[in-house]
Amino acid sequence: MKQHDYGGDHIPSDELFAALADRNRRKVLFHLRQNRLATTEELAAIAAEDDETTTRDHLLDDHLPMLEDIGLVSYDRFADQVELTANPDEVGAWLDLAMRRDLKTAQRATNVPRPTATRPRPESDDDRIHVLLVDDSMDFVSAMGDLLEREHDDLSVATATSAPDAFTVLKSEPVDCVVSDYKMPGIDGIEFLDAVGEEYPDVSFILLTNKGSEQAAGEAIAIGASDFVRKETTPEGYDRLARSIRDAVAGDE
Repeated sequence: MKQHDYGGDHIPSDELFAALADRNRRKVLFHLRQNRLATTEELAAIAAEDDETTTRDHLLDDHLPMLEDIGLVSYDRFADQVELTANPDEVGAWLDLAMRRDLKTAQRATNVPRPTATRPRPESDDDRIHVLLVDDSMDFVSAMGDLLEREHDDLSVATATSAPDAFTVLKSEPVDCVVSDYKMPGIDGIEFLDAVGEEYPDVSFILLTNKGSEQAAGEAIAIGASDFVRKETTPEGYDRLARSIRDAVAGDE
């Protein structure tokens, strides 16, 4: 089983998502992802929509302290240099996701239909069903992935612990079915389902739910999920999930 855990200093996705909610912070991070180092004057010029002086004040008083606190950047005040300290691939994936969310919000506000996605996905010569298991608990996805592969020879399981990690896997490896927890930091399963559906409409999607999330499960089915399965850590629960994966992939062929 392949596990995907990017970086030694993995930033909690809820904090990262909060940082990316601000457009100017996204501009700053995009520039730093490309260049690693910048002065506050450079960043103010990039982020400013009108007054660079005001934007620089916001950088110093608000944006940079927040980004420093969660470990995304370091700011050398003596040299006036800002450096990206986070994993640039992880930051890039979150930037992509944040921009897609902004686009969807704008489309809904103007009632403009979104285009049909045609992004190709990697092919595989393996006859097994390729499953991507997504949950913010590494212990859970590791245990579930190992058990599914051990008990079901027709399943090959990769894991990810956040939406950005999952998109990295989707871009680089064959995936037939995504199995995602409903409650994840920064993004819920419905939003994740919507994002996957935009980029990879031919990939099946199963939502893992807990007791009390029946309404979310119904919403997931309404917007394209193949199935929803109660999150259980019993042999019977794993068998039910395996059957649901097979049915979802067979139904989408």
